[in-house]
Amino acid sequence: MNSTDSSDRPAPDKTTDSGPVPLVRRPAQNHTRGTDSPDAPSSAGTDSHAPDTELQGTTGNNKKILLVSLAGVATIVGALMVTLPSQTDRRQSGQQVFRTEGRPVLGNRARGGEVILFADYSCPACRQLEETQIKAITRELVDTGQAHVIFMQSPFINESSHRAALAAECVYRTGGNDVFWRYTKTLYDQQGAETTDWATPALLKAAATDLNVDPVRYTACIRGTDAQAAVDADLAQHRAAGMQGTPAVFVNGYRTPAGGRDIQNALKAHPPGGGS
Repeated sequence: MNSTDSSDRPAPDKTTDSGPVPLVRRPAQNHTRGTDSPDAPSSAGTDSHAPDTELQGTTGNNKKILLVSLAGVATIVGALMVTLPSQTDRRQSGQQVFRTEGRPVLGNRARGGEVILFADYSCPACRQLEETQIKAITRELVDTGQAHVIFMQSPFINESSHRAALAAECVYRTGGNDVFWRYTKTLYDQQGAETTDWATPALLKAAATDLNVDPVRYTACIRGTDAQAAVDADLAQHRAAGMQGTPAVFVNGYRTPAGGRDIQNALKAHPPGGGS
């Protein structure tokens, strides 16, 4: 990620030969406990490893794009399922209130609108959001003072989800905000299949040590109760908001698809301190 202040994770920006690509809209989906909604950049009809030089968004043509790219009745049914919002998500209207004090932040809390990102380190859609949109969101929205992004833990997929969330919380508490965002990128880079126990204690600790996190303090944090309580509190807020999947994004309290363009539009529609 590009560095905006001491709270940001530095990373080189990717551009094309002719400079940043103009804003575009792309199909998207999220990872849920059984149903998916269009909330994160999808590989359907796109390059899942495309440079994150543009703000992407969801599109009303998700079903058409998926249907023409997949064959078979069973596959078509599956395609429809991953493009429709969940019943719970469809009930989300109006402004939600979250407790975000002490949570990791990308950017300056005093600048711009509040973008809350609930994520799971075992979630493929969350990894794709990291790979294709976070740098663009940082450059276009955070660096320009339009927004700051708050990370909230929502581990639910498997044991690795819970283990990685706790490790990331301990890295945040012992290494600081900047190291947390770098650690988050590392975990997504090393993410394994949902059916595997990829986030082993050894892998998580080694990744923290590689970022110069004090191993003694890290271990003490893992064995303690405070970090786990913070993770549990984040997950409880995610569930209380009626969300069933990740990534789940709220802009100034309003449910928003997790595309950079969608977030940008939501910042205009729901300015800080404004109404709907």
